[in-house]
Amino acid sequence: MRRHSFKLVMPLILVEVYWIITYIIYRYGIIKYPFANDSRVLIFLTMCNLFFAMGYLIICHHKRKNCIQNVEMGIENGKKLLLISTIVAVILYIPNSMRYTGNWYPDVFNNLVNPGETYQKVIASVSENGMLRIFGFFDIFPFMIFPLMFIMWDFLKWKLKLASSVTAFGYLLLYCTGGRNMPILLFVLSVIVTYIVKMCSDRISLRTFIRDTLICVSSIVLVIVMFTMNLKSRTFYSDDVEEQMTITSVNQETNHSVNQETNHSVNQETNQGQNDETGVYLQYKDLIITIEQKEKCDEVAKIFPMYTNPYTKQYADPDNLLYKAIPDSAKFLCVMADAYASGSYHALSVALRLEHQWTYGIGFSEFLQDYLNMFTGIDIKSITYGSRVAHVTEPSMVSVYGWPTAYVQLAGDLTFPGVVVFMGGLGAVVALLWRDILEKKNVYGIPFVSQIALFLLFLPANCITFNSGGYFVTFWGTALIWLISLQKKIGRASCRERV
Repeated sequence: MRRHSFKLVMPLILVEVYWIITYIIYRYGIIKYPFANDSRVLIFLTMCNLFFAMGYLIICHHKRKNCIQNVEMGIENGKKLLLISTIVAVILYIPNSMRYTGNWYPDVFNNLVNPGETYQKVIASVSENGMLRIFGFFDIFPFMIFPLMFIMWDFLKWKLKLASSVTAFGYLLLYCTGGRNMPILLFVLSVIVTYIVKMCSDRISLRTFIRDTLICVSSIVLVIVMFTMNLKSRTFYSDDVEEQMTITSVNQETNHSVNQETNHSVNQETNQGQNDETGVYLQYKDLIITIEQKEKCDEVAKIFPMYTNPYTKQYADPDNLLYKAIPDSAKFLCVMADAYASGSYHALSVALRLEHQWTYGIGFSEFLQDYLNMFTGIDIKSITYGSRVAHVTEPSMVSVYGWPTAYVQLAGDLTFPGVVVFMGGLGAVVALLWRDILEKKNVYGIPFVSQIALFLLFLPANCITFNSGGYFVTFWGTALIWLISLQKKIGRASCRERV
């Protein structure tokens, strides 16, 4: 009983611990953020976490009717869905290869040698040929292959095993040779989530455990290697960066004094709100970026610009104890992971101080905003929190190319108190989905739980699942498949009760 209870709440524990870690990294991590001590962010995030936990636990403790689930029928229907997904994915392989790699086949060697160049070439190719974007709306089919294949592997015939595994591997090659991290991350996340589902099964053989664990660990190593390699290539990172960071002190008092005197007259004319006497570089209400923060950011930018942000004046602090303790070979990965996981909380600080302006129900999705503007000329993006926070000061204290966190995107539609309540509903949905998979063995929930996991993983950063057409359709498509399966089960249960 206790073991089952732990399995029920395991996703809640994992998610809450992850969110808490992202905030701890934001406040005390390698990168020094100017608003890291903002109490409003701490209070807001705490409320969101509490409401998510309450919604989740309410569903966990709610007694559900003992509906008899026909597992064999579920597996057979899952096989049909896997077969359809495989066939469609094979048909779309060449167009997707053009979309991901710029070639009609994945040129593995050349693309992996310089993934940054491949990335730039693909971006230019997609921009010139807008038709390639259409194929993104069918990403749901290749995405569903691996989780369905992985969860039903022991029930599949060898022909379907072969076809689905070859197709899945073929798409993994596209993701790895395209120079982009998100497709690889989504693929690997589906592996990890499906692995957790399988490990929570009632019975699993030692052979299956060893095989699946090797697959999961290999996937994690793959995403770490590809993430590091892609970003290093794109940012022109060199191995001597860490050496320069080590020998360069951004806290030298002499440099600080010289920079203050040299930049005083220029900054007074160009930077609104800067005041050398008070040490303020930019200020919005009670949020302040100090001249000292700016100067330290500028010093680090001379070594490696990607370790800084010219708008927020955040920078990787070479004097940080954690940075010093990490081996040089891992420092780049850790700094980039810090920026991805926690950097968007900076925009949240500013957004919490702005007045609400409704975004007509589509503020959560850049995809919907772009297409509405394309077809109707209506501009919603300019009134979103994410856009407005970049214009509260001149120059901007929020990055114009950064992510504003999913909280900020959702707040345009719901308000910030509404986002807190929404988190309670989200927790309830996650618990309902997890119980359906764990207790009712609902195969149709497997693709959707991976999409939910991606949304929760990127919640501190942005609404990743809603910001592009491919991710948007995949998220809501897998959600619809799961909801239809729920409705059918409810219908069958009602029929049995009437009988």
